[in-house]
Amino acid sequence: MLGNDTDANGDVLTIASFTQPANGNVVKDDQGTASTADDALVYTPNSSFSSGTDTFFYTVSDGSLTDDATVTVTVGTAPPANTVPGTSGNDSLDGTSGNDSLFGLAGNDSIYGLAGNDTCVAGPGLDFFYGGPGADVCLFSPGEGQDKWWDYQDGTDKIALPAGLDYGDLTFRTDTTWNYLWVQSGGADVLGLKYISQSQIDASDFVLL
Repeated sequence: MLGNDTDANGDVLTIASFTQPANGNVVKDDQGTASTADDALVYTPNSSFSSGTDTFFYTVSDGSLTDDATVTVTVGTAPPANTVPGTSGNDSLDGTSGNDSLFGLAGNDSIYGLAGNDTCVAGPGLDFFYGGPGADVCLFSPGEGQDKWWDYQDGTDKIALPAGLDYGDLTFRTDTTWNYLWVQSGGADVLGLKYISQSQIDASDFVLL
């Protein structure tokens, strides 16, 4: 707490007092030192309080004067690490050097996984996916537009199929003009794989996500 507080005269501040919140408990942690200047307040939510905001107050002192402050704590489930969500519009999404989960949602999106073993769900729209280094998996669904995977690596990356769709349901066509192998469902183009030939693709390239 004290890291957020300053004194106009440069005096050392200490925690003089604090209140208890409605949905949790606050204790003072001396950080294992005799000095009160590095004390901290530690908030723990009640077991029955799983999400929402909680508030408590504390008072700091410089030895002669005091001042009060309010702390608001947000309690909830943290999002999974390296999750990159899109919007309903046209997005440009960048992953990280780690293992990312990227969700294009609606719109015509450009999705860049960068390094790591990334998972992508393209969503409705005309989407472009560049996975980058790593073993990437991306879900492309029939009826959600004609998507393109620029750097698909046969034997490393995987194409995810939605529930109810099997490899045997798919057909393929080659676009020699733009060097795409189109994966089709019901005769409609679903996914174009850049610089990939049909002889490279078999059932082992597909997984269920």
